[in-house]
Amino acid sequence: MIFTFYIVSLFLLGIELFLMASITAFFQKKVFVADGFKLLGAAIAASLLLGVGLFLGNLVGQTWPQFNNWYAASLFFIFSIKMLFDGFKLNRLKRAVNPIDKQGYRILTVLMLINSFFVGLGFGLLEQTVISLLYGLTIFTIFALVGYLMGFRMKKLKQGRYELFAAIFYLVIAVTIAINN
Repeated sequence: MIFTFYIVSLFLLGIELFLMASITAFFQKKVFVADGFKLLGAAIAASLLLGVGLFLGNLVGQTWPQFNNWYAASLFFIFSIKMLFDGFKLNRLKRAVNPIDKQGYRILTVLMLINSFFVGLGFGLLEQTVISLLYGLTIFTIFALVGYLMGFRMKKLKQGRYELFAAIFYLVIAVTIAINN
């Protein structure tokens, strides 16, 4: 069950890359190799921070194994509150930032990297191995490329609030871990 939660979390993180890639393509209207490499760079960076989180979570989990589940449940509870905040407060900021601009790209990438690190840390506490990082790299790369290609076909930008769904999902993970402890 934890592995299923992990994969769904990776898909939720991948949505951020998908949105960034589709908006980039929507504004550019032409394929630029540099944009593709920037998006792949964001996918690789997110995977690396996911791996760092998995490693640190495993390290803490081995040090204090009796508290792993409580740490993970608390972390996912706090992360669900953060995603709620992102959905209500940062949603306008994320939509206003232009991912083509270097500064806008960095802002969106950093916000995604923070989420990636916390997901890795939480699942590292739940004994997901660093090898699980390969799933993240694969999913992030696919979402970035598909988002970039789909962005050319979009007629208008959509106002989705996946952060609210993610907040509920991470809250469900926290409650499930706390109940099964």
